[in-house]
This record gives sequence, structure tokens and C-alpha cells, in this order.
Amino acid sequence: MMGTVIDISYLKEKELENEHLAAIIENSSDGIVSLSPEGKLVSCNRAAEKMLSGILPTAEESFFEHWPFKTDRSVGLRLMQSALSGNTVTVDEQLGDMDVWAVYSPIRSKDGTVSGISLILKDITQRKEQEDIRFKLIVDSAPNVIMLVNDDGMIEMVNSQAIKTLGFQADELIGRSFYELLPDRFLQDINRYNKQCFSFLELLHGQDVYAINAEGSEVPVELKLNPIEIANESKVLVAMTDITQLRKMEETRLEQEVVKET
Repeated sequence: MMGTVIDISYLKEKELENEHLAAIIENSSDGIVSLSPEGKLVSCNRAAEKMLSGILPTAEESFFEHWPFKTDRSVGLRLMQSALSGNTVTVDEQLGDMDVWAVYSPIRSKDGTVSGISLILKDITQRKEQEDIRFKLIVDSAPNVIMLVNDDGMIEMVNSQAIKTLGFQADELIGRSFYELLPDRFLQDINRYNKQCFSFLELLHGQDVYAINAEGSEVPVELKLNPIEIANESKVLVAMTDITQLRKMEETRLEQEVVKET
């Protein structure tokens, strides 16, 4: 009686492919985390263990109970729900002293249903530092005053032109409220906006106002605003142009017109 010969070579090939894929994941320099639909840790590679050292949850705990990032946990829950809905979302996060790209993606079963979440963490600290240096060099070389203001109205960064135009040292401006540089008459509506920086500053965008310099004098300036996002936080880049000479030229022109008319 002859036996039936079954070719199982394809199974061995599949096993080798799976082993190869597992080796790639395990040795990746990016942290790779697999989560269940409930947010519980299923697996993670060596890089993820290193990145999340000391804060990795157990298999019984939700990843979001040990939320490792500086952003609010609710942000992560929204991203998880988005991934479970089939979307891939990339966000900038801060993980301790490390800047990372966090990529939330759906894990699909053979039938196409979403069975979990893949979270990939890419360390971009060095790239971020280089970008910060380039950003500061560009800002510092600007011919007008540039200030980075947070959503509480506090100044976080100034360029050299701000020091030259207003006469303050950098440490006298950084950590100070931007509103302190504006005369009180321009702040009459501030309480209406509950001191929300962006909504109030929008009123001043493109307008000729005055800034108070280190001597307490008023400098005529034009404000331009550029809302930006840094590390998932809303900021506004304030460009302030000294229009003292422009004002003097305008006054001279008006005086000449008066003389002509008389």
C-alpha cells in the first residue's frame, strides 16, 4: 500500500518568512509595540523596552494607565480610537528627554477586521535638536523683532533684534508676559478674552501699535502673527517691526503739505 506524500515545503518557507519578519521587528532601532483593542500590551521589541524602561505595563494593565508621554492621556485614547477605526496617525511626542514620532496603525486580521494597534516609536531627538538650531538661526538673523509666545502669553524666545530694538536683555524678556510690552490703552479688551493670547493678539495683527522699551518709552511698531505648533503645543511667532522712521517720514510729508496749502 502506497502512502500519500504531502509537500510541506511551503510551510517551512512560511515559517522562515515569519522568523525573518520577527527578527527584523526585534532588531529594529524603532520601538514597536503591539496593543490589544483594549489598549493592553501584547508584545514589544527590544528598542521599545529600552525606550519605555520602567514604565512598561504588565499584560494585565492598559498601556494608557501607564501613559509615558508628556501630552495628556486623553490624546492617546483619541489616537487609539482612530487607529481602531482603521486610520494611521503620526504625532510628535515627548518621551522623557526624548523626542519621538509616534505612529498609531491598525493591525488587521486575515479577514480585514482590526484586531489591535501597532505603535511605532522613532527617536527624532537629534533631528529635532538640529531643526531647533536652524530655527533659532533663522529667527535670530531676521531684521525685525521676533518673539515666540505661548498660549498663556508668556515669551519663550527672542531674537537679537528684540534686544537691540527694545533695550532689554534676553533674560529680562524670556518668561515675561508679552502683554507687559504693550501700553494699557491697547489692552482694554483683554478681559473680554480671559487673557487668551491668540484671540486677543488677533485683534492687533497687522495694526500699528506701540511697544514699551526698557526705558519705559513707547516705540511705534507693526505686529504680524504666525500661529505655529511645537511639540504638540500651540505657540505664536510675533514679528514686530519698528516703524519709527516711517512715522517720522509721514509726519514730515504731512507738514510739507500743510506748508504748501498755506
